[in-house]
Amino acid sequence: MNVIAWNCRGLGNVKAVPCIKDLVRVYKPDILILIETLCNNNKIFSLKYSVGFDHHFSVDCIGRSGGLAVLWRNSAHCSITSYSLNFINMSIQDPIKGPWRLTAFYGYPEHGRRRNSWDLLRSLHTQSDDPWCIIGDFNDHLSSFDKRGGPDRPRWLIQGFQEAVTDCGLTDLPLIGYQFTWFKSIGTSHAKEARIDRALCSAPWQNLFPHNSLQTLVAPMSDHTPLLLQHDPATWRTPHNSFRFNNSWLIEPDLSHYVKDNWSYYPTSNIVTKLNYCVEDMKLWSKANHPHFNQRKMQLKNQIETMRASNDATDNPRLLELQNSLTNLLLQEDVYWRQRSKIYWLKDGDTNSKFFHCTTSSRRRKI
Repeated sequence: MNVIAWNCRGLGNVKAVPCIKDLVRVYKPDILILIETLCNNNKIFSLKYSVGFDHHFSVDCIGRSGGLAVLWRNSAHCSITSYSLNFINMSIQDPIKGPWRLTAFYGYPEHGRRRNSWDLLRSLHTQSDDPWCIIGDFNDHLSSFDKRGGPDRPRWLIQGFQEAVTDCGLTDLPLIGYQFTWFKSIGTSHAKEARIDRALCSAPWQNLFPHNSLQTLVAPMSDHTPLLLQHDPATWRTPHNSFRFNNSWLIEPDLSHYVKDNWSYYPTSNIVTKLNYCVEDMKLWSKANHPHFNQRKMQLKNQIETMRASNDATDNPRLLELQNSLTNLLLQEDVYWRQRSKIYWLKDGDTNSKFFHCTTSSRRRKI
């Protein structure tokens, strides 16, 4: 099972939904947790259909702050047990591992209410004896190394959060990837970073999922990075992509000229060899003449990860440029499919499925 938790800082932003669609498309989470949605249930209801989830539950924002939402698939076997403005408690009925508890948490952002967050954490601990995992934006640090730049964190705040975590019998899951999940003023001399988004788990939950992993993802908007929690991470295997001829290429006059010009230069030993050379040339032609959003997105994400891993990333304005480029690319991809689908498919909530792509592509094949 995969869980994504992200403080998205508002779903009203036109850039937010394409970012969420990309996260869901790439990592295929069973449960999606959104923090600081800054919207009401109607927006979450619409988002559920846009990203292809079966169920949702949301806590509306108050004024211009707050808002929590959870979206999940049928495969998650999830049910809501309790909630407030700062948490959503879920019971997961795993058919193999048995029942366990997942909590989406949003700590009070005000310094003067930190003790309220710690007391809330202790209160949640007493609500169930099931194996427990709590994930979200805690707005707290567990050590002085959780912050870089700006003034030092007061020691009493760090110690208070440590005591609350210890009282609840929780363990901080190690983070894979970039170690800071929040940033401010990136690209300037006043840049600050901190790890305030995390996942905590009880010992029984750790025993239930001994191979779990928690990693940071790349999202071009919001000042928080998404977290991906995997219970049993699958080993990545490089997919074998066989060649597929796109019928829409037939309306491109440049391709026929390109193939005719190169055909005479292929070896004349047999037709199969010539066709193999022709396939390789068509692959190169398609890369240069057709949009490859996934490839470009991966390039930008890798560049962001590489730059964030360097020591001078916080005051490098190039990082902000890469994030803006990724945001614009996601918007372009969304507009591209909206146009090809005559707009109303995506507007009415069709998921970005294989059937959807085949349907939207059929119009162009008929021209």
